Amino acid sequence: MFNTSLQSIVGVEIYAIVSMLLLPAVVVGMIVYALHIATSTMKLISRLPLDGDDGMHWN
Repeated sequence: MFNTSLQSIVGVEIYAIVSMLLLPAVVVGMIVYALHIATSTMKLISRLPLDGDDGMHWN
């Protein structure tokens, strides 16, 4: 059913190509960001509270 429906759409193969290029680009981008983030920023993030019951509120 899906095969015949998708084959009738002109240019549908571009969606598969874009998705196959976009996913690795996002993954590589996140890895590069994680490797290049500053140590001071990581220390700040590691000290953030997770439960939120200490009186600190984010806007």
